Amino acid sequence: MKIFNKKIIASLSLGLLMFTTACGKGPEGVAATVNGVEIPEEKYVELYAMQRNQYVQMAGSEDILKEAYPNDESKTIDEAIKETALNSLVEMEVIKQDAEKKGIKVDEAKVNEAVESVKSQYGSEEEFNKALEEAGLTLNFFKEDIANSLLSNDYATKITEEVKPTEEEIKKYYDDNKDSFFKAKAAHILVATKDEATKLKKELDKGADFAKLAKENSTDESNAASGGDLGEFTNGTMVEQFDSAVKVMKDGEISDPVQTDFGYHIIKLESKTPRTFEEAKSEVEQTVAEEKFTNYINDLQKAAKVKKYVKPTDEVVIPEELQLKATPATEEPAEEAKNEATNKAENKPANEVKNETANKTENAANKNTEKK
Repeated sequence: MKIFNKKIIASLSLGLLMFTTACGKGPEGVAATVNGVEIPEEKYVELYAMQRNQYVQMAGSEDILKEAYPNDESKTIDEAIKETALNSLVEMEVIKQDAEKKGIKVDEAKVNEAVESVKSQYGSEEEFNKALEEAGLTLNFFKEDIANSLLSNDYATKITEEVKPTEEEIKKYYDDNKDSFFKAKAAHILVATKDEATKLKKELDKGADFAKLAKENSTDESNAASGGDLGEFTNGTMVEQFDSAVKVMKDGEISDPVQTDFGYHIIKLESKTPRTFEEAKSEVEQTVAEEKFTNYINDLQKAAKVKKYVKPTDEVVIPEELQLKATPATEEPAEEAKNEATNKAENKPANEVKNETANKTENAANKNTEKK
């Protein structure tokens, strides 16, 4: 069975989890301690520089760093990056310590194999080193990032085995959340703007034919010609916002505009029926297992004794070798680029490199760690 590591690994590094923390001036060159184990300030600067580079690359300008962080306007984006970088290191140290207690170690041969796999995708070592340099990454950081990914995968596999849900827990979750497990038949109209969607909804409210409007207006080429017909699908098939809208709709109902990353949808629900326990069992089991894993990690992190010695408002001097060498221009408006960067930071592991190099790293690591 393939372990659901991607969602689980994300829960290891969300960046702003709660800890038992104490702040103050600490030892020279130390950014934080976790249960007495020091996190070198050098590692903090390195991770901060990498994450900072990601934002600048996506926005196309360093000006974005001075702007208010969308999710907390009391701090700048630069301060939020510093906070996330430090918390990510703290979180990973908590995981490493628990992994060591459980006898989980990184296989150095697998790390080297993953590095060589990435190098081969660049054609030559020179091109690989150039990509690292342009992204403001060092080879040591790159290798450590792979090692952390491999460790996290092995750790996640071990913990999921330890907290595997019982049959009773699975059945209880299903019984308590039956409305969340359904199969539905629906159609939709997808347009780019809220104004377009609102106008079409008004026409529908006056009795306009849904299929006709879908054929004439929907930008979803896969089903516009068939009146927006989506056929039958189960919960979790569609994006979250779409899924949530269908969950509360009644047969025959037409929704108000629903915004997703694709645009604005108007949904017509033809029918919706509950999935039986047997139909939904594997999905329910995975959901319960993920919740139990998350609770385990949260409890572990809350119990950790953490002392932080650097603050988001502290100035950080980035060494030349970690500075961004290439800043590709973005065609996106600055605000859109900022939001995209924010979303990626919130929804992805904080220590995952969000560029071509990192994607290749993740693929290489997954080849070595995924269980089938």
